[in-house]
Amino acid sequence: MIKLISSGAFSKPKDKSRANQDSILPPLAIENGILFAIADGVGSYEGSGLASSLAIKKLKELIESNFLIETHAVFKSIKETINDISLNQLSLEQSATTLTYCHVFDEKIMVGHVGDCRLYIKSGSKYLQITKDHTQHQKLLDEKLFTKAELKKMSGKNTLTSAISKGVPLDVQEVSLSLVDYADENGLVNLVVMSDGAHHYWHQRPTFSEKTMINPLSFCSSLLKRIERGGPVDDYSLIAIQIKI
Repeated sequence: MIKLISSGAFSKPKDKSRANQDSILPPLAIENGILFAIADGVGSYEGSGLASSLAIKKLKELIESNFLIETHAVFKSIKETINDISLNQLSLEQSATTLTYCHVFDEKIMVGHVGDCRLYIKSGSKYLQITKDHTQHQKLLDEKLFTKAELKKMSGKNTLTSAISKGVPLDVQEVSLSLVDYADENGLVNLVVMSDGAHHYWHQRPTFSEKTMINPLSFCSSLLKRIERGGPVDDYSLIAIQIKI
């Protein structure tokens, strides 16, 4: 049995003159588990904010109706929902979004991921990145064509290779983890999911004090200040939770 101890979240647009293309699902109790997620609408396409909100809405409906639904079936159903919005409006044909969700239950962590949001889990004094970015840079790294140092000088860092969209290949990453493997001596587990606008700043300096690292509200507040002090590069969203086994 798990218990939600604490959580924190934010979701804001890059600037006040434009709409936020990110959508979030704060921690939601379903059966004996907890579900949370971030969807990041691909900003270059019309209707991407709508796509991200539909992805979150459909995810919630699917898990609530069948909380053990298979991950690939979740994304297939969400893609069909997003495809449907262009049937009567051709301008929305390229609506696209990423989606990263985490479902914690029965001492397991199930992760479904498409795109470049990231899920992290605290291990010791650090947060480990669990998901892998579906980006052109990551693809080049996987194929061992370039090193990270070489890619820093190249464009394409944020070019997606997969998203939930009518015309984009759907490459789903599914991860299953054991809660016990990441619980501290008090049985506490900390998880964080961020859109790329947030993890851009976290990746530059992935550390806070230990007191901040284990407190979801402090973690949210500290990273939010760092982002707004540095000047947002994109819409930025984050959900942090702490659970107890």
